Amino acid sequence: MRRSTGKGRGLMAAAIAVGLGIAGLAIAGPAAAQDCTGVAPYVFVLVDTSGSMNWAPPCSQAEVDAGFCAWRCDQYDCWVPQMADSPSSKFYQIKQALYNVMSNTTGVQFGFATFNQDALNVRSKHWTYVATGSGVNIPGWGVYPSIGTREVFGNLWTCNTGSGNNQIGCAATTPADLSDVWKRTRIQQLAKLGTNFSQAVTFYVRVAPSIYRVTYTPVFGATPGSPVNVTELVVKCNNSSCTTTTSVGQTVVPFTPAGDFLAWDNGSSSSLSQTNPELSYFTQVIADASATNTCNGWEPNTDTTADQSGLYNLKWLTSSDPRGAYFSIGDMIPQDWQTAHNTDVMARLAPNGNPSAPDFRTSTYLNDRPTGSDTFLRLKNAIQRPLIANGASPLGASLNSFRTWWSGCSSGICAAGWSNVARVQDPDWACRRQYLVVLTDGDDTCGSTDACTQASELSAYYGIKTFAVGFGADSGLSAPGNKLTCIAANGGTSSPLTPHLESELEASLNAILDAVKTGF
Repeated sequence: MRRSTGKGRGLMAAAIAVGLGIAGLAIAGPAAAQDCTGVAPYVFVLVDTSGSMNWAPPCSQAEVDAGFCAWRCDQYDCWVPQMADSPSSKFYQIKQALYNVMSNTTGVQFGFATFNQDALNVRSKHWTYVATGSGVNIPGWGVYPSIGTREVFGNLWTCNTGSGNNQIGCAATTPADLSDVWKRTRIQQLAKLGTNFSQAVTFYVRVAPSIYRVTYTPVFGATPGSPVNVTELVVKCNNSSCTTTTSVGQTVVPFTPAGDFLAWDNGSSSSLSQTNPELSYFTQVIADASATNTCNGWEPNTDTTADQSGLYNLKWLTSSDPRGAYFSIGDMIPQDWQTAHNTDVMARLAPNGNPSAPDFRTSTYLNDRPTGSDTFLRLKNAIQRPLIANGASPLGASLNSFRTWWSGCSSGICAAGWSNVARVQDPDWACRRQYLVVLTDGDDTCGSTDACTQASELSAYYGIKTFAVGFGADSGLSAPGNKLTCIAANGGTSSPLTPHLESELEASLNAILDAVKTGF
């Protein structure tokens, strides 16, 4: 895994210290009568699990050449093959950076939560396959596919999902021009072979002025995730509806798997963006995962029934604690003076539990195909439950979820909740400082609860400081009026941090933890 160098961390930490206004800050400690040396602060980390985490953060060609990142993204929110399963996605990099930080941090008592996803369901997974042999020779173009062409295989979705660009490649009247990169990529991203790798799929291409119908049929015995052979048949259309044709050729093309993933796209039925940011090839109809109530704040430990889909639960099951529900561990990991929870959080980020080779992917933890009559995928191992990027970004509602859990009420000032128990039972309570770190990639997309007000009142009523980290966020997100700006300003941490490289994100998180451990 990629780790930031000590030098990089030092430079980034210095910059962050200035940005947060903590350089040279006189630390105000608790009353002199109590020795607070070595008392760890509470740091609650809230991680964004919205659908936009499937995209890649900014990465210039110079940064690619220098090895800082692998997928060029000249703006922000760039489409990336294999979505959140790609090491170039924001979700993968956030999990890896936070894992690295957690594995090397001592002297902090962590809590952890993600956004709510009721009825979370994964209907299928998909695979990227690479052609290892050449396809049929199409006049005026050459072989298609050529060796190295990447195609998507798996559960089929409708090619035509609307109008305009949504119809490209789906019929003889709307063929994909092979000389157009976006159109060619769209037909390569069209899912083929089906869930059991047993279905034929047809699409249409154009090499001006001719139109061709291409059909992929899996050779009997094809198995998802294993090398497969596909029979490719190409005919030339002799009329507009392609009901009369001339044979061009047929061959068997070998393909080898390059990885599985959960499909996700963000196009609308009326338009698909052919350029970044937010480049898309299909609508959300292709999404392998789905969830409901994703604007309902964070994922609590008390909604096991709501989490189920088809009587199956992909979320973390809640383990009760003898001290009561405030300390039970489930989707949300509560802060605890008795344990730092580093390893518990790391298990959410890389469920395979192998410190020497943590796996930050998502689809690898799910079965390749549904079991029996199931219409969804089950986990390969019930104790390895991955986070899945799907849904909206309820920043304000999630801050309110934290507030309600911590204080016991969703508004006003309360002396209840988790903090009321900790105040009595934590022997070092008088020395504890509380911080909240919001790790996201953009603005609030729900808006039912004002994040600015929540951050302000957490600070004013309870002395809780909130850090806002916008990984790969549009530069406009630091402008006045954006929620990340007010979360940081009202939360007492000056301004949001907006790293766009994983190494910068890791350095940002380390700098925050260094600051809170010294009493910021």
